[in-house]
Amino acid sequence: MTDRIPPIPMQWDGEAMRPVSPYWAREADKAYVIGESYPLLVEHERSTATHNHQFAWIGKAWATLPEEYRGQPWAETSDKLRKHALIACGYNQTSIIDVGSNASALRVRDALCSAEARYHGYAIGTVRGRVVQIWTPESQSPRTMGAKRFQESKQAILEWIADKLSVPPADLQCMGEAA
Repeated sequence: MTDRIPPIPMQWDGEAMRPVSPYWAREADKAYVIGESYPLLVEHERSTATHNHQFAWIGKAWATLPEEYRGQPWAETSDKLRKHALIACGYNQTSIIDVGSNASALRVRDALCSAEARYHGYAIGTVRGRVVQIWTPESQSPRTMGAKRFQESKQAILEWIADKLSVPPADLQCMGEAA
């Protein structure tokens, strides 16, 4: 048995939670031990509509960014805007490395930012003396971010982007409703 049990779709039958199909019953047999107790955590799946809504308003917001932002690396595409906003709002992973000297730190930052950007699609790196700090955006994929955290991140980046556009968040959110 592995430490991480994959989500197994279950259905309440009035007496017990039961796998929804023979396939999932076999998966449950592999994952669980008869007689053991397991905590049940209900995590509601997020809808495709809310996911698509976010990408719709971000695309429209990106298209209306003020000229002053057009030269910024995070303003190159709507996806880079989204990923930068995730980092700015705290939905990120951070790596901090002491590399011994400022000159080395500058080289390491460039190399790590390039590698992380290839992997995550976007990365930010800074150097303070001999210390390199790299931020990468947290994935918003349904597999890695549940409905609640997705909604929290969606609201946070909505507010951050609305501030960049100098519009109320509600106005920005409406941009995606016609999609």
